[in-house]
Amino acid sequence: MKRNLLIFLFIPILTFSQGQGYFDISKDAFYHEKMSEWKKGIYNDFDCKFNTIVDNDNVFLFSAQGYFFREEYKLTLNREKKIKKIEVFFTVHNGSLDEWFPYRYPVNISNLFRDVGTPSETKENVTYKPDYTFKKYYKWNNALFRETKIELEVANGTAKIPIRNKQGKIKKYQTVNFGYLAYTPKEEGSVTENDINFNTSSKISDGVKKLWDKNKRELISLLGVENFNTSNSLVDGQMHPYLFYLENTNNPEEYFKSFFFYASVVYGIEFGDVVREENQKYTYTSLPNGVLARAIGMEKECCIEILIDLENWNKSTYMDKLFIMYHEFGHDIFELKHSDGIRLMTTNKLDIENPSVIGEMIHEMLIAVLKKQKKK
Repeated sequence: MKRNLLIFLFIPILTFSQGQGYFDISKDAFYHEKMSEWKKGIYNDFDCKFNTIVDNDNVFLFSAQGYFFREEYKLTLNREKKIKKIEVFFTVHNGSLDEWFPYRYPVNISNLFRDVGTPSETKENVTYKPDYTFKKYYKWNNALFRETKIELEVANGTAKIPIRNKQGKIKKYQTVNFGYLAYTPKEEGSVTENDINFNTSSKISDGVKKLWDKNKRELISLLGVENFNTSNSLVDGQMHPYLFYLENTNNPEEYFKSFFFYASVVYGIEFGDVVREENQKYTYTSLPNGVLARAIGMEKECCIEILIDLENWNKSTYMDKLFIMYHEFGHDIFELKHSDGIRLMTTNKLDIENPSVIGEMIHEMLIAVLKKQKKK
């Protein structure tokens, strides 16, 4: 139920955000669409209560409460009555307001790390408003949803909720856990290709860091303490996603520069003469069976020679190109084979939606190469 509810919270926002500093839908249209979704979803029981709390020129606040869940939407409006911010409060209870049961994490943050990437800001124990505290707060400055750039805030916290008697007087306060989400369209307009590519880079770096942290002891043994500390500061640092980011994603030479810098500086891998520009050759051609690129320099120790299918290259994404170029570099530079048991090398066709998995694959390949070089 929890996973379905989280999807329920997110999907409506994607439908009508336009990246103009506001969501291009009226508050009434938003309300009716939300009510329709609620009544078709988890709030379809006859005991569910729907309530409009505030409705003026600046704020529209409405809620739904079922047997287990309470969901409250706060729409902040601009001068033109367009929605400039959407906030969602979500709580869970057991059927009566004076008998709340603890539900520690109403919003699944781990899904956001996977789907959006590393947050721009993380805080703990932040006072949101009187009696409301964010125990964990996360902010993404440039979350990407469809063709819209938004600022995304997510938190789990605690609140003191007044419990009233039949006369409406407060008889006690009950501490409950709540989830919070806020969506704010950014005024820069629609998302550019560079925005999408950097988001991909961020997720790739998250995948590398995940396995890097898991393999720290082994990496210290392979790199030595001093070199590991230098590399670890790069992997842990805010600049880490930029090590995978390319402004010119069409030039295959840029992929080698990125690959060489990352593998040599972070993992201490030796390259030899292939780093010389005259020892690199990238040829645009036509390849069979939808193959994007193919390395043909495996038997030439000093050279990189890669064939690239021009038609497929021009229509491929940055993620597709990075995957295939790193795959072919594995063949040409390090003579890795499809049968070596390294995920990045098992296929030359990408069938992955989450870029963080590519980051994991890159780490696995580079640590395998490092081990191989240390044995020589």
